Order: sequence, then C-alpha cells, then structure tokens
Amino acid sequence: MIFKEIKNDADLIIEGTEIVNKLQRGSNRQESDRRSSLTAYLTKRPSWCISRQRVWGVPIPAFYREDGSSVVTDAIVNRVADLVERHGTDCWWTMDTDDFLTADVRQRSGLAPDEKLTKGNDIMDVWLDSGVAWHCASDDDAVADLVVEGDDQFRGWFQSLLWTSVAADHGAPYRRVLVHGFCVDDDERKMSKSIGNVIDPDMITDGTLKQPALGADFLRLWVASHGSESNRAKIGPNVIADLQVRLAQIRSSLRFLLGGVEGYDGRAPRHRRLIDMYMLLLLDRHLSSVRRRYEDLAFRAAINESCQFMSSQLSAFYIATVKDRLYCHPRSSDAQQSVKATLDVVGRALAGSLAPMLPHLAVEFFHHHPLVSDAGAMLREPFPSVDIEPTAVDIQRIVETARSINRQLVSGGDDPTSFSISVRANSEVYALLSALQAEPTSIDSELVELCGVSAVTLEHDETVQSDCGYQVLNSGPQFGHCRRCRKKNRIANDPFCSRCAKALDTLGETALLERKM
Repeated sequence: MIFKEIKNDADLIIEGTEIVNKLQRGSNRQESDRRSSLTAYLTKRPSWCISRQRVWGVPIPAFYREDGSSVVTDAIVNRVADLVERHGTDCWWTMDTDDFLTADVRQRSGLAPDEKLTKGNDIMDVWLDSGVAWHCASDDDAVADLVVEGDDQFRGWFQSLLWTSVAADHGAPYRRVLVHGFCVDDDERKMSKSIGNVIDPDMITDGTLKQPALGADFLRLWVASHGSESNRAKIGPNVIADLQVRLAQIRSSLRFLLGGVEGYDGRAPRHRRLIDMYMLLLLDRHLSSVRRRYEDLAFRAAINESCQFMSSQLSAFYIATVKDRLYCHPRSSDAQQSVKATLDVVGRALAGSLAPMLPHLAVEFFHHHPLVSDAGAMLREPFPSVDIEPTAVDIQRIVETARSINRQLVSGGDDPTSFSISVRANSEVYALLSALQAEPTSIDSELVELCGVSAVTLEHDETVQSDCGYQVLNSGPQFGHCRRCRKKNRIANDPFCSRCAKALDTLGETALLERKM
C-alpha cells in the first residue's frame, strides 16, 4: 500500500486551510458558508492511502524487485503512459512486463537487462484519480471558478482536488464550491427502487403514460427551488404539484405582460405617469436583488423573490391599479402609452432575469413579443437593468401616500371602485398628492387611479389632526355606472363617462357599443 502523509505535514495543512478560508462565498448567505466544515476535515485528515488493490482502474506504474523494493522512474512512467494512451488501462494487466520494460527503458532507468521485476497490482485511489481533475480540465492548469457536488464530498472530492493541487505546488484548484443536497421523496425518504419512490428525470421532462410531460424548464425550476441547496432536495407528487402551480403563475404573468404590449410601437411615452415610474423603481430594486442572488448561487432565493415580485408588486399592486387605464383609455393617449411602455420594460426584464433558470419559457416569451425579431438572441443579452428617469419629486413617498389611502378604503372589506371620496390634507401631504392630481376634483387623475375609486376631491386643510396628515371622507356614489369602465362616474343621462365617451369617439364605436348594451 502507498500512503501520502498528511496529518503530520503542517505546511500542507496550513496552505490547504488558507486556500479554503479565501474561497469566495455569497455576500448575503452567511448561513450557507461551509468553509469551516471543509477546514475541519482538512485539519483532522489522517494519512491518505492513495493505492487500492483492484483489477480495474488507473494502475500505479510501479515494478517490484524480488526483495520487495519498488522501482518507479520517469522512463517507466512515460512508457506506461504511452501504452495506456494507445491501448487503455487494461494493457497493464494484459501485456507482459517486457512490453513495458524495453531495453531502452531499462537503460534509462538504470536497470540491468536481466534484472527480474514484476508489475504491481495496485491502482490509484479513485479520489486521487479524480482529484487531479484540475490538471486535466485545462491546458494551462487554470483555477476553476466553481466546483459542484453533493454534501458527501467534503470528505471526498473537495479534499482530493485541494490536496493534489497543493502538493503539486499549483495552489488553489478552485475559487468556489457549490454543495447540493440529495434527493428524497415527499416524506424525506431516500430514493430506493425497493420502496418504489425513485423519480427518473426523463419522467419529468418527457412524461409517462400516467403523467404528462412537464418539460426541461420544469426540471430546472425544481433544481432552483429544491435541488440547489445543501439540505435535502425533496421531490414527489406533492412537490411536483406545487411547482406546476408556480410555473403556471409565472406563465400567466408573462402572458398578461405580452397582451399588455399589443399595439405598442416601442416609442417612449411623452409623459410617464408617476405610478409607472414607481413600478420601474420597484423593478430596478428587484433586478438588483436577483442579480446578487445569482452571483451568490442562491437560486432558491432568486426564484422565490421573482415569484413574490410577480405576485405582489406586479399583479396585486401594479396590474390591479393600472388595468382600468390599460383597457379603457384611448389607445393613442399618453396615459395608455405610458402603461404599455412600462409593461414592455417589465416583461422584457422579468423574462431576461428568469432566463438562467427558465430559458425555454423566456425564449417563448420573446418569440411572441411583437417588438422582438430574434428571440434566441435575447438570451445572449446582458442581465437586464432599468434606466430610471431623473425626477425632482420623491416618487416613492408620493405613491406610497396614495396607496395608504387605498389601503384605508379597502380595510373595511368594501370595493372602493364606486366610491367618490374627498381627501383633506395638511400642507405636507397636500403637496405630495398634488403631484398626482392638479385639479380639485377628477375622475381620471393619477390619484384616482392609485386610490382605486371613481372620483377624488382633493382639499388643503391645515386643521387636519390625523397622524397620517390627511382625512378621507366617502361620499358614496355620486353618479351612475359607466357602461364601459363600470365605474360610477357617468354624468346625467349619458351611458358613458367623459373618458370612455372620448375613447369610443376616437374608435368610432360609440353607437355600436350602445346597441350591444
């Protein structure tokens, strides 16, 4: 047997632990910093037996004299390597000793022509064999940016890569380690054929007689959600069902964004509403966070944050707020062009940010996008970012103040769509809300949109004593239902509100719509 002494080689241990301590880790993932685990294995490592007694594997090119002493020379190693390259590793067992120890090899090795030698029967330990991957992976022995393996490799490959590299004076073999967990079923039992809980990846992507094909993106979604962390990776019927719902929600959001840009010509709006600017501000923050997650290899956090953003900020807030403007404003109006331009930016950015995890879905999105000619090329674009327009006002504070009014209105469980409200505000709040509504009363201002009501009257009142700086009075419906937008803001006997009447006149569809109703 052949041993590599590690336990008593202080210099080797010191250099190895220094390399581990310098390994890159995620800036926001202190809980997943496993460097101490690897260091503990390094410092407690006993002597390493680098030979194994097998009749398969990579042979150790050693010959032995009758007294048991070994003979290993450069000439012998090069001769064996040459034969292995031509005939494979089996040649060590199928060829005679003289095939390796030719007269030239014996002479260069300082061996007598008639000296009797026998081949060794040891092979390299597979960890030594795989541990020199850093040398075989590139011609210039470059340092790997990343190695990926399971949790069990702290005592295996992660170490052997390090030990062989340090022993060969190569230094660090890798800059970063990503550890993944092992697959278990819904009940956290390990995969076993006898139990019958093994799930073949092909069953997920291609389907079976009993299960529909879910595609490669679904499998990638599972890896991002469950299989990219060092804890156990659960997969089973329950996990699959949950991920099907999640993927459907992502598709639904992207589908809406595609529909929202129908008829948009790609030109920047002449005037972008504050809520649209606020949405881009939220998007920019989201993209910055997701990018950091990717850099940290925190794929679970990346997909979770993406789904949360689409569910909360995009669907529950932005789309719910602007859909009336999207559907009911005249198509050529600045207001509708502003929302379409915003949906275009949001859609492209979200598809681009999801592409590393869901590339097929991203390509499908861009393939159907009316302003994209080469869907595949979009995957080669840099990670998306947002150009935030400079503004003199505090967009976030303005919009959040208006949103607080909406939250107050819906807190009672009523639908405020039909409300006509009066907002009395002190000087500070009045200055904020005036950026959303210049006129005293409106049925079509940005303040009306953010409050989610039919009409708003904004008044300056310095006597307001409320902690929030404003008071809201609901005067109830003041007008009848508009037949088109369903808000209670039509006047007198007209079937439509003034906004919808203008939109229909633009399209020449007023009479037709009246007949249908």
